Amino acid sequence: RAVPGVESAAAVAYLPLTEYYSYMGATIELDASHKVSPAMWDYATSDYFRTMGTPMFEGREFADSDRPGSERVAIVNREFAAKLGIGPHLVGKSVSVRYGSDRRSYTIVGVAPSALIRGPGGVPSAQMFLPVGQTHPGFVTFVAHVRGAMAPYLVVCRDAVQQVDRQVPVYDVKTLDQRLSDMLARPRFYTTA
Repeated sequence: RAVPGVESAAAVAYLPLTEYYSYMGATIELDASHKVSPAMWDYATSDYFRTMGTPMFEGREFADSDRPGSERVAIVNREFAAKLGIGPHLVGKSVSVRYGSDRRSYTIVGVAPSALIRGPGGVPSAQMFLPVGQTHPGFVTFVAHVRGAMAPYLVVCRDAVQQVDRQVPVYDVKTLDQRLSDMLARPRFYTTA
């Protein structure tokens, strides 16, 4: 965020247009008659949706105050709300995530638009985000929204991460346009062959 020209920066575990994505093997329920299973599971920092250019449909993004010891919160997408069958107005409601006998409750603080995670040929999936500050995922992908052309920032942003910790591996540094092009390469090949 301190790099000149970077307008916003954040981190997320699973970036859109990624081949691999995590599905929760849990049942998520608002009450006995409103359940979602399975759902895509992701972790994000504050400013993630703003950085990705995705305005919240309702409520707020995660904040730096969403830390261990504070109320457990979640953001869901509109597809998640639709699968619950009660409409999009979920902010302030509590959902329970159950793995066998383990049950945890989260207060929904935001509803995000549904994204085509697997690209233009995909369909929206129910998705639930938890704040990185409360969950500590094993890995994250950094994202940045920059002023002007993106290409010069790829090296600058990679170097900024390495300055914090040279042991952190930084790889697969690309713009979202490059990721979309990579994802469409195989379908494009088959339609021209």
